[in-house]
Amino acid sequence: MLSFLVNRSSPALGRLSGPSAGLKLSPELARLYQLKNGFRALDDALLVLPAEVCGSLPGLKAWNSNEGWRRWFDLDRRLTFFAMDAVLRQFAVDSDGAVVRFDPVDERLSPFAPDLDVWAEQMIAGGAAQHLARSWQVMHRPLLVEERLLPSALGSGLSPMHLVDAMEQLGERVDTRLETSREYEVFELAF
Repeated sequence: MLSFLVNRSSPALGRLSGPSAGLKLSPELARLYQLKNGFRALDDALLVLPAEVCGSLPGLKAWNSNEGWRRWFDLDRRLTFFAMDAVLRQFAVDSDGAVVRFDPVDERLSPFAPDLDVWAEQMIAGGAAQHLARSWQVMHRPLLVEERLLPSALGSGLSPMHLVDAMEQLGERVDTRLETSREYEVFELAF
């Protein structure tokens, strides 16, 4: 299923030749990154980060750094976060190769899949984040690579979500009391 997901995704976001030889990846992530070095999939509801920094996207080392977004949360250092869904939930591989999901808004870490193939199968099956991303994009515009959706204090009816830059948002502590200037900008687009 992992190959199926990767084959139906965007072009690689990172180097086409894959991660550099010096980058240490777990066997599970090495398999994923041999298939494609970062991508977007499922109506842009899924973002798999490139293995190394590429433009505005952090690589795995930067994304999992103690100085980055993880400094705000008490997370096991053996977790390697590699992807996120449309509503900013993070996916990581643990030391046993299982996939866990972390929601930075409510700070819940939960088991998601026993391996990347089952993770891919569950992602392909869809869920609320994928349906939300598709609906939001039909009403507004395509999501940019770094953009994710969060509930809006101002939104209602057809516009209950607003855009956030995932890299900026997680650079600061995730909080539902987001700056309103960004919300007004998106809220006005709904009309």
